Amino acid sequence: MLLIQDLVEQAQQGDHVALQQLLYHYQPDVTRFARRVCATPEDVEDAVQEALWIATSKIGALRVAGAFSRWLFQVVKHECYRLMRQLRGNTSLSEQLALSMAQTDQSELSHDLALAISHLAPLDCQVLVLRDIQALTTPEVAAQLGLSQAAVKSRLHRARQQLRQTLTEQYCLG
Repeated sequence: MLLIQDLVEQAQQGDHVALQQLLYHYQPDVTRFARRVCATPEDVEDAVQEALWIATSKIGALRVAGAFSRWLFQVVKHECYRLMRQLRGNTSLSEQLALSMAQTDQSELSHDLALAISHLAPLDCQVLVLRDIQALTTPEVAAQLGLSQAAVKSRLHRARQQLRQTLTEQYCLG
């Protein structure tokens, strides 16, 4: 992860090669994320392209290099919602309110999920992020972390159980 932070810092200082490498690294994850958020497949391409362009033009304004990933995904989400509003044309006030509430609920859930993930054991957290967020296969995660496939499956199962329990307690009881 330090390599990514170095690339962000170099890109912020105007290094175009570092910026290219950074965008190349994040483009598949950003596209996968946009597929879940955008309303249409056409919007996915537009949102990703616009987000990468915004990242290119505004990376110098980013205050904390470690926040690049979160910022980039927020830009993509914003672009998907902007395109969704365009698709709907002139929406009624009640539709705008419903969309706003859905975005708020999603944002709160994302925050709660990130917080729950941060409380996992470090290796369990790594396994979960690599497998479920970065969509690596079990053998790829095992190779990257130097674990057996059985250990990856066990840690992934444990991490998912802990997340399920934490979020269930928070949303069903709280």
